[in-house]
Amino acid sequence: MIDFEDNVVDYLSRNLEKEFPKINVTSEFSINDESTFPTVLVYEMDNYTYTPTLDSSLRENHARCVYQIEVYTKGNRSKSKAKKILSSIDSLLELHGFIRQIKTRMETGYTDMTRYVARYQALISNDGLIYR
Repeated sequence: MIDFEDNVVDYLSRNLEKEFPKINVTSEFSINDESTFPTVLVYEMDNYTYTPTLDSSLRENHARCVYQIEVYTKGNRSKSKAKKILSSIDSLLELHGFIRQIKTRMETGYTDMTRYVARYQALISNDGLIYR
């Protein structure tokens, strides 16, 4: 199985920290931890074998992967902060061949917290190359 989730988390973490020094990029997040804002939660939502590229021994050569990215911000100008972070994520992932499927704002139940959710899809080879 092609597992690329840690690569996506590491890539976003390295690049987002340049623009947002206190950002937390993770694949595990507890909304109860007040010190983790802003947070970007990344997780693999779907991963299935791209069957047209199976070899004769049924070895997987490519996987169609979908990653959900959730941006959590809290405090003053929470919505604009979240939008700015998500815009940077969009640029970073599109640069490497990911295609955004959705972007939507989700209710959090808190008046001072914003949550945006986006999903990105890519065809990823077993050597880490990304195809549109």
